[in-house]
Amino acid sequence: MTSLLWIIPVAYIAYGAALWAVTWVFYLARMCTIWAAPMLYGTPVKLTRVIAATAEFLSTWLNWTVFTVLLLEWPKETFLSTRLARHKRQGHGWRQRFADVLGRTWLDPFDPTGHHI
Repeated sequence: MTSLLWIIPVAYIAYGAALWAVTWVFYLARMCTIWAAPMLYGTPVKLTRVIAATAEFLSTWLNWTVFTVLLLEWPKETFLSTRLARHKRQGHGWRQRFADVLGRTWLDPFDPTGHHI
């Protein structure tokens, strides 16, 4: 029994990585729909609503399941971006640096405004 306990952290890491990847793909899709919004009408607008709802759900799920463990705190915000923005602006120490790196590397370059968190 104890020889199988290594499966739990490995499975959690794999789960977190897979959820991050799926959430990031939907984040990219959402940022594309924000960029293209002025040019869309009809059916694509309905698709953008589905993409937005899915991205928000995944962000919330990632925030509550994976980043609660990574940041070693219960979330005060619904969405991961809001939580990272709080840590980047008001935090200190390793959480602030972690949020800054995630923002500069994974989020800000793909936001149409260039500034996501």
